[in-house]
Amino acid sequence: MDLITTHHNMDFDGLASMVAAGILYPQANLLLPAKVLPAVEEFLALYKDSLKIQKKITTPRDVKRLILVDSSELSRFSHIRHYLNKNLKIILYDHHPLAPDLKPYLAEKVVKPTGATVTLLIQKLKESGVEISSVEATVMALGIYQDTGGLLYPSTTKEDIEALAYLFNFGVNLEVVNRFIKRPLSREQEFLLKELLNNAVTEESKGFFYLATWARTDDYLPGLSFMASYLMEMHRPDVLIMAVQMGKTVHLVGRSTKEEIDLRSILYGLGVKGHPQAVSLTLKDRDVQEVLEIALKLLNNFKIPAKTVREIMSWPVKFVTVENTVEEARKIMVRYGHSGLPVLEGDKLVGIISRRDVDKVIHHNLGHAPVKAYMSKNPVTIEPEASLEEALRLLIKHDIGRLPVVEGGKLIGIISRTDLLKQYHRPEELRPHKTLYREGSFEVNLKKLLDENISPEGQELINIVGKWASQLGMRVFLVGGIVRDLLLGQKQKDLDIVVEGDALVLAQEVGKTLSAIKFIPHERFKTASIILKNGQKIDFSTSRVEFYQHPAALPDVEVSTIREDLYRRDFTINSMAIEITYGHIGELFDPFGGLLDLKEGIIRVLHNLSFVEDPTRILRALRFLGRFNFKLEENTEKLLIDAIAGGFLNLASPARILYELKLIFTEKDILKILKFLKHYGIFQEVFPKASYEEDFLKRYFNYTVEYLRLLKETKISWLHGVMGVYAKNLEGIEEFIKKYPLTGEEEEVLRQGASGIDEALILLSLPREVKGQEIFETLTKLPPEGYWALYLLLDRFRARERFKKYFEELRFIKPEITGEDLKALGLKPGPLYREILHKIKMLKIDGVLKNKDEEILYVKQNYF
Repeated sequence: MDLITTHHNMDFDGLASMVAAGILYPQANLLLPAKVLPAVEEFLALYKDSLKIQKKITTPRDVKRLILVDSSELSRFSHIRHYLNKNLKIILYDHHPLAPDLKPYLAEKVVKPTGATVTLLIQKLKESGVEISSVEATVMALGIYQDTGGLLYPSTTKEDIEALAYLFNFGVNLEVVNRFIKRPLSREQEFLLKELLNNAVTEESKGFFYLATWARTDDYLPGLSFMASYLMEMHRPDVLIMAVQMGKTVHLVGRSTKEEIDLRSILYGLGVKGHPQAVSLTLKDRDVQEVLEIALKLLNNFKIPAKTVREIMSWPVKFVTVENTVEEARKIMVRYGHSGLPVLEGDKLVGIISRRDVDKVIHHNLGHAPVKAYMSKNPVTIEPEASLEEALRLLIKHDIGRLPVVEGGKLIGIISRTDLLKQYHRPEELRPHKTLYREGSFEVNLKKLLDENISPEGQELINIVGKWASQLGMRVFLVGGIVRDLLLGQKQKDLDIVVEGDALVLAQEVGKTLSAIKFIPHERFKTASIILKNGQKIDFSTSRVEFYQHPAALPDVEVSTIREDLYRRDFTINSMAIEITYGHIGELFDPFGGLLDLKEGIIRVLHNLSFVEDPTRILRALRFLGRFNFKLEENTEKLLIDAIAGGFLNLASPARILYELKLIFTEKDILKILKFLKHYGIFQEVFPKASYEEDFLKRYFNYTVEYLRLLKETKISWLHGVMGVYAKNLEGIEEFIKKYPLTGEEEEVLRQGASGIDEALILLSLPREVKGQEIFETLTKLPPEGYWALYLLLDRFRARERFKKYFEELRFIKPEITGEDLKALGLKPGPLYREILHKIKMLKIDGVLKNKDEEILYVKQNYF
């Protein structure tokens, strides 16, 4: 026989979990514990016939399996102790941590930190698709509502909400739920609540608001959890500690509304049970005030891992001085998207000017006036070590949008309402406007990944750079493509280093340590390079932000934070950083969800104007689609299509487009990328007058490896790709040359390739016999970039065999006779040598001369 039961002092979650388990295990019997809470008892008085729960099992020996719900502490199951034996199997469903004394009997367990245990069982019911009656659904809803505080407790999870929503499919009666969740207090409970209110003491510590209270009563009085809820609603504390003495027994109840205040851990020394935000305890033969004092002492001694203002403030701070005009302040606000700016006089903070005030002043044509005349004086400030709770209270109290952070009289940062809201809400809940990226949700350390994929020399460099950065009070990162490729498991050689601080200063110190032979500073861009004795070049750049004056313009650059530096980048997968500051090596900084997108194979831009500001990102996006076999995120694809339709690619400089095309022609799967260019309608735009014939391009790019083998080369230039694209319309190459700023050498290769292919096509396809000398002289004029296009354009077997003969035989034929031999024959050194050797080579190619003796004889007969 299977038996389902729950703990003593059964609450609605315990009852709900029993009912749900009864549906999952229809052959099992449901056994009530000896004690249930008064509200549950009243409910059972009305609905016990509908729920078929027993108070006693007549044949305990027949119990082979126990299904326990809502607790794993055997001390709370005294009514089933006589069932325990070595053959008994226990199945557990619970949302509390697993107690050790139950482990020997466990056959199966479902233990997860949801707001209510019944949620775990509802998930199973949902999977099985079993029907639930209206009464059963209402009981289960009661369990969720009670244990999650109406879905308002911090312990509430998405799973609780989804489970509750599922129950509404079966007719949850909210009138019944409301009646039993919000029950009126009895007269005795009212007297007790009054005493608790009279004894209540409030205190503020570490930025949190505490409420402690106590009371005494001679007799046992149920419903302390309800009274705790009343006190929480009346005073709205962050933490409540309530102790009530009933006869010789002290009952302690604790509540917390903050995830960082884990009462189960803080009051562990007292032996409390429950959740991180809701605990209880019963102690005999102790005084209530003594117990309360111990609890408060534990609370005060516990180091709460609360974030400080310093950890989330923005810095460096954009500001204006008292001498700046209102118009100048407006321009700074527009550029950086700020709604207000601190005003400094020297180093001293003297005011704040808001965007609202600036707009009013500008409206009255007073933009030339100094900021000092319209700023708000005596600004409210906060210290960097203050808690976020204190910052939030100041913002609310003074109805302001930002707080300057001041240390030692100096402005060191600023914290805004948005900064605070991000700490209290999950990113997906905070949507004042639609963002394309998703906030990072991983705390990842990649130290092991660095060790595995960076050479020992590179790791030594990282350590040196990291130590110097730490000593100089800077932060230093590996950023962008190197982070992406490391996460993809690729080895890395070159390290580009981004500094949150001054890259020039850091590069100079690192250069001294490594005995660099050259230091190359770039003051304007705050970048620097050092060159080591082995020739290795290491680049350092200061984290910066970029502004575009108009679409496709080159950006203006200003020093900024690492977050803003990442925000200026193209895609989320390239907007991650690995910190290499000493003590923080390997910490991933992923503010825009790049790791998630990398795992899911998504290319996503960071903001709506990404393709407008830099249209070459269109080509880069398609290149990454081909390289990684990723897909475009839905909004990103729409923005890409809109940017193409708007003609923004035409606004980009030809040099920057050419740079992207060169990168495309170095990729492994060029054809796939060209297909994307065709699909999105920009193939003709970037390759004017080119002919897109997919079958030909497929043969051209998919068999390049065979061509390299034939050519006996390991790689060829990017111009090979251009020749392939234009092979079916060689005249179009002139349009490509006109469009892009090629070097003289690159132009010559393309022109020679186009003309040489035409000439070779005619010769190799002739029906008459063609001499080897003719083949050699024609194909020798053709640059290597044109050979493969020529070969694929040859449509007859004889023509291809002639082509292969050149590659496999003719181009390797050389005269055996040398200049020394000619000198020995008595010929005077000069241009004649070259003429003779060339003539002999041609005769050997045609098979007229077969060995060195014949070559010498030929010279004697024709040049003496």
